[in-house]
Amino acid sequence: MRKLSSEQAAIRKIEQAAYMRAWKAAHPDLILEYRRRSDAKPATKQYRRDYERRRRAADPEAYRRRSRRYYLRHREQEAARAREYRARNYQRFVDYERRYYAEHRTKELAAAKAWQAAHPENVRANVARRSARIRGSLDGRHTKEQWIDLVARYGGRCTYCGEARPLCRDHAMPVSRGGSDDISNIRPACKACNSGKHTMDEQEYRAYRIRKGLPLAELV
Repeated sequence: MRKLSSEQAAIRKIEQAAYMRAWKAAHPDLILEYRRRSDAKPATKQYRRDYERRRRAADPEAYRRRSRRYYLRHREQEAARAREYRARNYQRFVDYERRYYAEHRTKELAAAKAWQAAHPENVRANVARRSARIRGSLDGRHTKEQWIDLVARYGGRCTYCGEARPLCRDHAMPVSRGGSDDISNIRPACKACNSGKHTMDEQEYRAYRIRKGLPLAELV
């Protein structure tokens, strides 16, 4: 085999790099699948972590610029990868967010209030969207009388922790996940449990409380 001159070798390297860039641009799904399989290997994960740490430590500002440029060029792929990762690790994210909120409650509340004060239009839009979802739910709505009867049936106590506290309406299957506003999907819950349940359904939240060793009221 004829040995290439240094100039020919440099040209060949440039051509190969251009070919690979074009191939990757034409096959984003294959690249994503390769990354997914590769990322599942512990050795690969550790190697990438160490490599990224070294790059970041060497020049933090340049690292941020590169990361930003890459994200802008691959916005849709990165967004899809992030959604898939979160879906695969849903409970892990929920547990982390709960721990973080518990440790930084004052800071988070202050930040939320500041954001709401600075973005009243967004707040109104969010409320309107939730109300629209409830109004458009397949099983309709419930009346005030039905709510009063439901609270009485639960003895004025939270359906989750069993405490006699001020109660609010909780959707056993969250509206964000297609839950109805029909009385059959409504549970009386204290504010703490209602907020803590977040987007979990009733069974998921009960299982969560059992795992965490939290008080759990019996089913009514």
